Amino acid sequence: MSEENKFEIKKNTSYLFINSNKLKDSHPDYNGSANINNTLYSMSAWINKTNNNVEYLSISIKNKDEDIRISEKNTSKNSEIEEKVKNNKGYLIDISSEKKNEMQPNLKGEIRAENILYSVAGWKKINRNNNEFYSLSLKEVDAKH
Repeated sequence: MSEENKFEIKKNTSYLFINSNKLKDSHPDYNGSANINNTLYSMSAWINKTNNNVEYLSISIKNKDEDIRISEKNTSKNSEIEEKVKNNKGYLIDISSEKKNEMQPNLKGEIRAENILYSVAGWKKINRNNNEFYSLSLKEVDAKH
């Protein structure tokens, strides 16, 4: 049983764990699960860098109950990341250097699931086995944005 399946995922939260089975560059760096409005999704994330050396995660999600691919859509003002996340790819940007305290997230970004846009905040955590993972919180963005 994988680590992310050992506990209940609360509504509008997600967890990403380091992919310990990565064998090729094309395999995701992180895998996990998300509960978006009480629908469960599988998540995969790849570490990428822009030409300006800004690190971000490109994320793809897939509905666990249906064999339909749902993907994140980028609405960032960062044009270089926007360019890299076309074709139904999404993003989380590492903002760790901006943190002033532990309550602030390490990652920020957006995700679109079933035509609803969510802002995403992520915190780097260490589990009791000393393994790193990200805990993500999703919040629906006002329909005007």
